[in-house]
Amino acid sequence: MSGGELEYIYFKLYETARHAKQLATTPLQRAFVEHLFKVAAALKAVEWLWSGDTGPGDEVPALLAVISKEAVLEQVTREAQAAKKEIEIALNFIEEEDKK
Repeated sequence: MSGGELEYIYFKLYETARHAKQLATTPLQRAFVEHLFKVAAALKAVEWLWSGDTGPGDEVPALLAVISKEAVLEQVTREAQAAKKEIEIALNFIEEEDKK
């Protein structure tokens, strides 16, 4: 397997960031462009992982360059809350069935 799982979107973003770097005129714009380069690197890392070119965990440094550990914790919390809700629904269903 090789690349292409996300249609090489990382390369398109990298090229966009390169062009934007030439156009950026303020510190805010230049900081945004640097962020785009980091996002492109993260996209490349996950695309290579999902295409089988790298192994699990190889993407972590690139992802953590654009996503905070706190954001990961928030995501896990949302997923746990959704799972809890599904468990409660299933338990209520089972309880109602047992009453019949």
